Amino acid sequence: MKLRILPAALAISGCLGLLPMSTGTALAAPNDVIAAVQVDGYTVSPTITNNSSGRIQCGFVGYIDPTGPGRQDNPNGDFGAGLTVDPGSTLSRPIVDPRYPDQHIPDGNYHVWWQCAPDGTADFRWGTTPPLPAGQATGNPIPITVPSRTKTCIGSVCI
Repeated sequence: MKLRILPAALAISGCLGLLPMSTGTALAAPNDVIAAVQVDGYTVSPTITNNSSGRIQCGFVGYIDPTGPGRQDNPNGDFGAGLTVDPGSTLSRPIVDPRYPDQHIPDGNYHVWWQCAPDGTADFRWGTTPPLPAGQATGNPIPITVPSRTKTCIGSVCI
């Protein structure tokens, strides 16, 4: 298992369905791939459980509410990440997004859209709409809340 940080343009364009999409001949079982997102303080960690028979690549993109995919004022989302997950395993990793050098996602309410495809393809079979066509989603956008950053100061030392 390994975390693959996709270049921002690839991760975001893939999540928005801008990559070529194959129609594929086999339909994916919805429970083959399960996505979740955890928040621990200011750290956001997507998790994928891969019950399919092959390695998969997944992309996540988060949009602060009420924005979402396709909006002109926020076309690339507020954060994005990619994971490569082996069959029969679960992988969770904190998002490392170059837009946030401290690795802390800004506070607010978000929804996270996601997609997964067999490794090495753009044949998206699992995920939300968009990027999957209407009626083919295997999951819904995942709501998360990143808490406000407050500093505690004792004298001149703040943490």
